[in-house]
Amino acid sequence: MKMTFNRMGWLVMAAAFIMSFAACSNDDNETNVQPQTIHVSVDAGLGNDGTTRSEMITESGKRVLTFTEGDRLYVYEDLGGYLCLAGYLTMKDGSLAADGKSAAFEGDLKVYDYKTLTAVETSYDFGDADPLAAGADAYLVHKNMIEGDEASGAHYFISNSKRLNFNLTNLIASDVETLMESALPVWGLYNSATKTFELSSHTAIFNVHISGSGVVANQDYNIDVRDSDGDLIMGYRYTSDDTGVINCAFVVYCNDYGAPYKLQIANTSNWSDDKTFELANNKIEAKIYNITRTWN
Repeated sequence: MKMTFNRMGWLVMAAAFIMSFAACSNDDNETNVQPQTIHVSVDAGLGNDGTTRSEMITESGKRVLTFTEGDRLYVYEDLGGYLCLAGYLTMKDGSLAADGKSAAFEGDLKVYDYKTLTAVETSYDFGDADPLAAGADAYLVHKNMIEGDEASGAHYFISNSKRLNFNLTNLIASDVETLMESALPVWGLYNSATKTFELSSHTAIFNVHISGSGVVANQDYNIDVRDSDGDLIMGYRYTSDDTGVINCAFVVYCNDYGAPYKLQIANTSNWSDDKTFELANNKIEAKIYNITRTWN
């Protein structure tokens, strides 16, 4: 089954946190730059507005975000001058709350110089400043997510500049739960005043079921979500099943796009064989939209 992605916008996560750090330096010769490690301990919490793995609340269709035992955080901070602070924080054993809304994370972040094609460990003088205050962000890495290179088809990869990048083909799947357990991005910026990664939600999930005589079995279809001006919000490609049904779930970026929205589906082997379905008149919110249509 082939799946491709054209464009997306990201989403988010929040964390309230307590931090301590230790920096390794060269006591004998301060002018000799040495690799540096910052130890960070984090108490992370998630708000009520969901962004990824979740359960459906029937009344509102909203998603409830929870941590899962084995999740990690990937922290990145641009220090300027081709320097960055980056690395994983792992969940502490036994720290996950019963409701899944909070957990503790800790780990070592390293300072890197990425002027060349390969980032190398280096040092940076934080002084007495909060090492994350320059604008750190964090991504929630689900325990089922697989790291690999960009061409491997893994859920995500770490770039040469130490940024975490999602393989965007994982933002469409056969069903909602599969999608939630793959590579949905959950992201938050560090607030130095409150020492937290603050949550905001920017993604919806469109759970699409298209059937009827207009759908050809085992055929690639282009699936676009567009606003009232015809501008592309999200675009994917997916293959219908053996029975001639398009069943898929995909991420849609939430924003104040011009409603009403349209779902445009086209047969990639005959682009004139297409169908447009009108969708909601309201702005896209961070919830699951069940979209069932007939193409005849």
